[in-house]
Amino acid sequence: MADIDLRAFGGLERDVKHLSERIDNLEKAIERLETRIASLTALLDQARGARWLLGALVSAASFAAGVAATAKGLLR
Repeated sequence: MADIDLRAFGGLERDVKHLSERIDNLEKAIERLETRIASLTALLDQARGARWLLGALVSAASFAAGVAATAKGLLR
């Protein structure tokens, strides 16, 4: 039977524990990133909505200016 150095198994256990901790840390970091991505996506959706609203307001103002200019021309 071969002689087994038990110190080697202690080193392996330590390495496995270290890797398990690293995996846990990476999983937590991924969860935080997923939360940030969801927040940024919501913010982007709001910005798109604001852009649509601003476009509608500019269109309405342009239409109103055209109507006012036409009315002014008719009254002269």
